[in-house]
Amino acid sequence: MSERPFDIVLFGATGFTGNLVAHALDRRAADAKFTFAIAGRNPSKLEALRRSLKTEKVGLIAADIHDADAMHTMASQARVLLTTVGPYAQHGEACVKACLAAETDYLDITGEPEFVIKMLREVDADARSKGILMVNCCGFDSIPADLGALYTVKRLPENEPKTVKGVVEGRFRASGGTWASAIHAIASPRAGKGGATPRRSTPKKPGARAFPKGLHRDSATGSWALPMPVIDPWMVKRSMKARGDYGPDFTYGQFLGLSSLLKVASLGCKLTLWGVLAKGELTRNWLLKRLPSGDGPNASEREKNHFSVTFTGTTPSARIVTRVSGRDPGYDETSKMFAEAGILTATQRKSLACQSGVSTPAASFGEPLIESLQALGIRFEVVE
Repeated sequence: MSERPFDIVLFGATGFTGNLVAHALDRRAADAKFTFAIAGRNPSKLEALRRSLKTEKVGLIAADIHDADAMHTMASQARVLLTTVGPYAQHGEACVKACLAAETDYLDITGEPEFVIKMLREVDADARSKGILMVNCCGFDSIPADLGALYTVKRLPENEPKTVKGVVEGRFRASGGTWASAIHAIASPRAGKGGATPRRSTPKKPGARAFPKGLHRDSATGSWALPMPVIDPWMVKRSMKARGDYGPDFTYGQFLGLSSLLKVASLGCKLTLWGVLAKGELTRNWLLKRLPSGDGPNASEREKNHFSVTFTGTTPSARIVTRVSGRDPGYDETSKMFAEAGILTATQRKSLACQSGVSTPAASFGEPLIESLQALGIRFEVVE
């Protein structure tokens, strides 16, 4: 890759999540010794954000998602482009194309299965041939699950089949961007036809332990656990295939843990209602307006939020319970996760485990990212 003015360019910096990522980069720029620029379509908002940052000489790049030339110019100025502009199914392709043309590494925080599948099918081979690294799901989707599963696997006997179960608990609220991504995913033709997550890439191996299919009591957390139709389990399985060090057989399942049956019933009613409303254009637009783009919880609200993912890992001879936990997952901790993934890409590119193609957080960053996040207060620990 030729010399670039900036190590990192953050696109979508003036959005709700982008603003938090910009400040996360700002806090780390001096110690980690990297340069960065903030990018978006509104120069005046970018300038206001730049004035709030402590780092000197933060770049400012005006680029509109609908202007291919401007997108290419932006991508050409970075060693790695971080984008928070979603929904990615609608707005992600322009960034991906710009990075491919400019031969710039690419990271995002999508949790949208269809977008990731499309990248794998349409750009993975091109990215590999050009030596470009493209990593999806570098936020709450899917770093806690992906790195937590890795952390758990590494503490189990190496050459035995492994089953890892993750249970997500916590208190958090969506931003406008996350809400829009979720509603568009529910409205997708794939929803209800095999679920929100991609189908298994390989058949389940004989003898692999199955997880409960429905509501059940989780022994490690004591919560009522429901299967989560999210992208995380698929990302974990992709990491397993890419790394090749999870053992001779590996199975992962992810569940949402709720403290009472009343909360389970309430969530079920909400999901059913949202599913019905998301299918119609008028009602879908009404849902989207309930939480506008750029909106999200303020600092005092985020201070009350927290998350944990408890992993139960078993082999024929061993059992371990681990946990990944932190504060507000969707924004405060996601901004740390995304910023650290970008910093590792910019500053330790040649030592990354995966060097090119459409990849996953665990396959690309693995243990170094776990160490970075632990230093920032996101806990990885053995519970029992």
